[in-house]
Amino acid sequence: HQLASNYHTQRRYLDADATYRRALEVRLATLPKHHPSVALTLNNLAALKYDEGNWLEAVEFARRAGQVAIDRARLTSAMTEKPMSGAAEAELMRGTAEFNWLIRSAWRLAQQQPSTLRELTEETFAAAQRSAQTSAGSAVAQMAARFARGSGELSSLVREQQKISALLREFDKRIVALRSEAPDKRPEGLEASITRQTMDAEQRLTSVTSRLAKDFPEYAAVSAPEPLTMQMVQNYLRSDEALVLFGFVGSETHLWAINTDAVRWVRLLVPTQKIEEIVPALRCGLDQSLWNGMESFERCKATLGAVPSAETVTVGDKD
Repeated sequence: HQLASNYHTQRRYLDADATYRRALEVRLATLPKHHPSVALTLNNLAALKYDEGNWLEAVEFARRAGQVAIDRARLTSAMTEKPMSGAAEAELMRGTAEFNWLIRSAWRLAQQQPSTLRELTEETFAAAQRSAQTSAGSAVAQMAARFARGSGELSSLVREQQKISALLREFDKRIVALRSEAPDKRPEGLEASITRQTMDAEQRLTSVTSRLAKDFPEYAAVSAPEPLTMQMVQNYLRSDEALVLFGFVGSETHLWAINTDAVRWVRLLVPTQKIEEIVPALRCGLDQSLWNGMESFERCKATLGAVPSAETVTVGDKD
């Protein structure tokens, strides 16, 4: 895989393509289908195709990588009761890369093939939401751990979900270790046995997750939220409202704007850093409560370089 990366860096794209594809074949043959390394190789292929200007293939590889990340998140959405390690948090954060490459590639494909714009707008709107969800993965895991330590049916289901998720991670490790051995060194029938146990555990996890969604929809909506469709957003909006979603994708900033009548996806020609400077100022200008409290007052004052009229601002700590 490092050889493919070197070829990519050297712009030897044909060599990089062939080497990445061989690496993908090996990983699909030796690793569970939702293993992060499978997503990584697919993601590298998406980046390669992006650099080649092959937007269609870049979208296809990024889409596959994103699906691996989604499947893995669904299987392991219930974390253990232990605090997350730095490595675990890093794994959750890696999921944003797949969605970022999808958004960047899809934008260029839509410019090249305008007939795909509506479909890709819907897909990237969901991808931007998933990227934000992945970034919040650590907080979700901590919430699940708190529920698992409680009592009652909800806590029991969360603990069962965590138990099965841990079992699936153990099966993953055993499969990887087994496939690392030479074929003649592998105990006969062991891989088939682990595969059957994995399928059984996945079915049990699906059952528990379905019960959580049915009996405790509020918890399910927070712990494993599904992206809203554009139509759902439009159904929630009043005629005088609009939703605006920003997506910070590397050095690019994308924006999805939705009201009851129309949907628009644009790439802003403003550097991400500038957007990050503008947003706090916009919040201070729109939200009076941000001026309450000495610390937030000084921060907004420094950001805007001005102070609203005294009648509208109360300085001091909130109760």
